Amino acid sequence: MKQILRCGMSWMLMFTLWAGLGCANFRKPKPAPPAPPAAKHSGPAPVQFVTITGKVTLVNKQYAFVVVDFGAQRPPVTGTTLTVRRANQVVGHVRVTEPVRGRFVTADIVDGEPRAGDEVR
Repeated sequence: MKQILRCGMSWMLMFTLWAGLGCANFRKPKPAPPAPPAAKHSGPAPVQFVTITGKVTLVNKQYAFVVVDFGAQRPPVTGTTLTVRRANQVVGHVRVTEPVRGRFVTADIVDGEPRAGDEVR
């Protein structure tokens, strides 16, 4: 008799687990939120300018070049002319040259006298 009860209880437990797992799979997923209305454009998209700034870390006056650190920003492409500023005053211009190594860029001095610590934009 005990064996029959044990067998019956184990079947009941198995059925309960099976039914519970089966019901969990049949739940209806939540509906997706409605899409926002499409924006109407009356003309071309506005152009956004991003200012890339760096700091002069090394100046080589003999060969007229500087090394600029752009930190986490993407450095400008080779050939780009940048303005060198010190205390919000323009003190010169540099042109990006090779090599570009990660966040460090070399640039030829076009005019002015940049110093280490100057800001480049």
